[in-house]
Amino acid sequence: MGLVAGVGAVLVSLIVIRHGAAKPVLFLAGLWLAYLSSSRLGRLRFGERFRLSFVLSAAWLGLIAVAALLADVLPLSEAQDSSRTITVAGNLTPDLLSPHPLGTNNQGLDLLARGVYGARVSLLVVGVAVSIALVCGAVVGIAAGYYRGGVDRTVTFLTDVILAVPALLFLVALGAIWGKPTSVGEAVVKLGLGLGVVMMPTVVRLARGNTIGVAQREFIAAAKVLGVRDRRIMRCEVLPNVVTPLLAYAFVLASIIIFAEGTLSFLGLGLQAPKPSWGSMIAESGTRELDEHPQIVVVPGVLMLLTVCSLSQVGEHLRLRWLGLGRSWWRG
Repeated sequence: MGLVAGVGAVLVSLIVIRHGAAKPVLFLAGLWLAYLSSSRLGRLRFGERFRLSFVLSAAWLGLIAVAALLADVLPLSEAQDSSRTITVAGNLTPDLLSPHPLGTNNQGLDLLARGVYGARVSLLVVGVAVSIALVCGAVVGIAAGYYRGGVDRTVTFLTDVILAVPALLFLVALGAIWGKPTSVGEAVVKLGLGLGVVMMPTVVRLARGNTIGVAQREFIAAAKVLGVRDRRIMRCEVLPNVVTPLLAYAFVLASIIIFAEGTLSFLGLGLQAPKPSWGSMIAESGTRELDEHPQIVVVPGVLMLLTVCSLSQVGEHLRLRWLGLGRSWWRG
């Protein structure tokens, strides 16, 4: 009954109530009631370890990834060319039963379509930045933790130097040198590379700390006694034991990078208009638009918030899973 009542409240708030303070209140209350009821039903079906938050987070990440991948073939309204939206009213309010379910901006461009294309930019930047940070950070951190001595001191000094420089200042300097990206590919390369370098020292420290612990174990000493080369030991013995916490941390890193990419786009250092990104969509509204047409900010803000929260939930689940505290893919 609780699930039915929650879904009913959400539908009423979206379809029946068009304006007023009762709309968001009823919508949030319905969502919360539906969540609690679904979580209770899941625990009854799968046991007390069932985590609905992880299931919903994984589903949201899958949905946003598929939508971003198939954006060009989805039946979306115009997202970039304002010359095609001359007949479309600007600043339309969200209406799920209209051709623009999430509304339009002041140029008549569809916010849902811009949100989907903006997700493509954010996810591609995250993929490049996380890959650079993980691969380079893992290699450097494992080498520092395994060899110690001068290598360790040099790596520690360099990571301290990079961490001492404010990340935003470093990224602004890179933007001034490289110039502002004008295409999706250019934005992915420039922002991904810059954010990957900024995030790398944390990965280096994490890999180094775990490597020091692994390198002191008996099977590493036995491999050295048998004459196994250091590179083979690091690749076959150290890396499998270090990669687990790094992969769990990758989801946390991804959530940080999404906010960082949004911040750079908001400041005008990311993908340039009219191509959408979540940060540039938020920057489109001024004080007047924020008061009169909040959907221009709310839509990309909610998309970013849901994605970041989902990444954090999935990362936490994987951390518990790899620590042996979970027993199946949906339990934490």
